[in-house]
Amino acid sequence: MLTSLHFARQLVLYIGTLNKQLAICRVNSQGTVIGGQPGCYNLIPVFDWIRRCIISIFLVFIISFLPLFLTGLLPIVSPFRTSLTWFVS
Repeated sequence: MLTSLHFARQLVLYIGTLNKQLAICRVNSQGTVIGGQPGCYNLIPVFDWIRRCIISIFLVFIISFLPLFLTGLLPIVSPFRTSLTWFVS
C-alpha cells in the first residue's frame, strides 16, 4: 500500500510539473479545443481527474472520522439533553 501511495504522489507531482512546462490548449464553452494552437496539449481532463481524486480522498477521510467526532461530542451534548428532558417532563 505504501508503494502505491508513493507512486500516486510521484504521478501527481509529475503532472503538476507538466502544468507549468507545457502549453495547455484553450477550450471553448462546449469543451472542444480551439483550433490554431500549435504545440499545445489537452491536459484539462487529466487535471479534472486529479481534482476528483483529491476531493474523493477528503470525502473518505471525513466519512471515516465522523463517528470519532460524534463520540467526542457526546459528553458535551448529553448533559444538555438530560436537562432538557428534565425541564420538559
